This record gives sequence, structure tokens and C-alpha cells, in this order.
Amino acid sequence: MDNLQLMMLNEAIGGKAWVAHDVHIDQTPARNEVTHVGFEEMWEYAKEHWLDKRVANGTILPQKSRKIQKSIKFDSIFHV
Repeated sequence: MDNLQLMMLNEAIGGKAWVAHDVHIDQTPARNEVTHVGFEEMWEYAKEHWLDKRVANGTILPQKSRKIQKSIKFDSIFHV
């Protein structure tokens, strides 16, 4: 419930903290992974009216792209 209050306050000020901290949408569920337990209807409301809206208008950034690092073979570095 505490995390919903933080989202509500952030929404009330236009999402300024999300903008200031370059928050991506995939960070929000990670912080709120158990918030929905016992508060399913409130979580759905928050997701639909706050999070989805803020992603649509750019206040919350879309999901971070995961860069795939190429594996480097030991022998290519040390010419073994």
C-alpha cells in the first residue's frame, strides 16, 4: 500500500520524480512486485490511470532496451 501512495503523490505532481530520475516502466513493477497482493483493483487502477498514461505521454520512459553483449573468446584476445 505504501508504494501506491508514492505513485499517487508522484501522479499528483505531474510525475516530476519519474522525469527527474529517468524512470523506465520496467523499473516500476520491480519496485512494486508485491503491491498488487491484496490490492488487485487498486493496482489495476494505478497501472491504467497513472503508469500507462505516463508512458504514453513520455513522463515514464518505455522499457529499457537490453543490450546483448557479444561473448569474446579468450583466444581472440590473447592470440592463443
